[in-house]
Amino acid sequence: MKHALLIFLPRGDASYQILTHDFSQEIFPPNSCRIFNFSGMRVVFAFGDKPITQAIDPNEITVIAQNDLADHNQMVKVQLAQEGQETLRLVYRSTWRFDDQARTSVFILPAPNEHGSVKMRKFVQRGLRPREEMNHY
Repeated sequence: MKHALLIFLPRGDASYQILTHDFSQEIFPPNSCRIFNFSGMRVVFAFGDKPITQAIDPNEITVIAQNDLADHNQMVKVQLAQEGQETLRLVYRSTWRFDDQARTSVFILPAPNEHGSVKMRKFVQRGLRPREEMNHY
């Protein structure tokens, strides 16, 4: 594994669990987002004007590619809902830019002061070279 992402998760006994993830472009390509759901509850992402929904269970990690975008710097509607007792509850709505030289890591975490809610942290890695270009170096 040439590129790795290390995630340190606190345990109750002052130690940490260390998760290792392949961060290569083959596994996590540009024009996509990798979602880590550490919230303890099921969440649902919706992407686009005609939403394509993706349910993500607790402790699940998924990569969602946006390969069918019409142009390279397309803005995409993004919504995040969490499962409530009877229905989904919308907790986030925005517009994100996807392009072939960037990828996004999203962490869904429990909201510290709101029992039964989630918070989201988003990190964008820009300046990636297309895979074809990388093979020439």
